[in-house]
Amino acid sequence: MKLLFIKWGALTQYDIETALKKLEIQYDTVQSPTDFPEDNEACRETFSKAILNYDYDAVFSINYFDVLADLCHKANVKYLAWSFDSPLVFKDISSLEYPTTYIFHFDLSDIDRLTIACKSKQIFHLPLAVDVHRFDSYHLSDNERLLYQTDISFIGQLYQSNYPMIISSLPEYYRSYFHALHDIQLSTYGIDLINADIINHDLLNKISPYLEQLKSDENLTTFSTIRSLIYKHITYSERTVLLELLGKYFDVRLYTNDKLNLPLRHITVCGPVHWKEEMPKVFKASKLNLNISLRRILSGIPQRCLDIMGSGGFLLSNNQPELQWLSQKGACVLYNSIDEAFCKAEYYLSHENERLEITATGRKIMLEKYNYENRIRFILEKADIHY
Repeated sequence: MKLLFIKWGALTQYDIETALKKLEIQYDTVQSPTDFPEDNEACRETFSKAILNYDYDAVFSINYFDVLADLCHKANVKYLAWSFDSPLVFKDISSLEYPTTYIFHFDLSDIDRLTIACKSKQIFHLPLAVDVHRFDSYHLSDNERLLYQTDISFIGQLYQSNYPMIISSLPEYYRSYFHALHDIQLSTYGIDLINADIINHDLLNKISPYLEQLKSDENLTTFSTIRSLIYKHITYSERTVLLELLGKYFDVRLYTNDKLNLPLRHITVCGPVHWKEEMPKVFKASKLNLNISLRRILSGIPQRCLDIMGSGGFLLSNNQPELQWLSQKGACVLYNSIDEAFCKAEYYLSHENERLEITATGRKIMLEKYNYENRIRFILEKADIHY
């Protein structure tokens, strides 16, 4: 049995290759000629040549790409796609229905959407994974501990966007409508209020004349674009408000590559950290680590959460439905509002023994149930591939 692994710069590809080697699975790799696989001449030529070069049992990629599904279908080779993006991005829904296409998606709520939209029986729920052994190998020096130690850390983007400018171009009635929608969804977790019933064709037709006057690289008159913009702005609101609130009372650090256009007065804004080695050291040295999910991820567990727990860090996260089992097992702590997040942060910062017990439980569960080897076995089993 032999796989062809498509490489394009996804952060977790190193850990996946490590797991393939541990499982003694033979594989070749091919690097995408673009930042990620696209449906263009360069990608089609590169991938087609690689797929036809050997009698592979399957082609495997991190995230789903129509071009790979199409090429594998034409070559009659199974295509295995493990997605960490939500919603799943595709250009042609028919590619999801190819008998050669197998999709493994981390967000259960998005799977419900996909199974309604297409006829495929080969779309499976598969949470993401973490390599705890790799994280265990990174030890903090005295200087690194001094550098990274803090009360609370958050690693990620803020998602500052031009959404406020876009909405300000609308008449007052529609501005108020979108402001209310933003505020309600901001305080509601696990329920998708930004749906096609709320932002329907009638509403889009009424606001399109105003949006068409704006200069933008995106088509601002589509439901998917408006939905994405709203969710990014809700994420931005939650992240900035919570970080600033916590920063008034605790030592809070934000690690980001964002070029911020606003002052964050109460927190320390640091530069980005390298995902492979620096990030787990930040998680280890911080008393609390925040996950504030990108709001378009409706139920799935973001990679950040697994990395925090797998590093032996304490995870305080917004309430993602698929995190609830881990919370019940004592592996992490969830909040349902910004006020509750503050109260829980305050409590666990002052209760070290409870905090350390939770971090130990989280690491143990990550090691036993969220490792890459188990995930790859699941993928191969569902695709009826034996090794």
